[in-house]
Amino acid sequence: MSIKNSNQPLVSFIVPYYNADNTIQETVDSIFSQDYENFDVWIVDDGSTGQI
Repeated sequence: MSIKNSNQPLVSFIVPYYNADNTIQETVDSIFSQDYENFDVWIVDDGSTGQI
């Protein structure tokens, strides 16, 4: 994602993914529905048995 407003500090969302097959989409949708525009999202696959 590109920086949309350089006057806002960059916020990073780090989302641990641990067997979250049933909830990961809802989590990501919630992050992207925020009003704040200058952010990035990191989904960390820790090697668990879940799949994105």
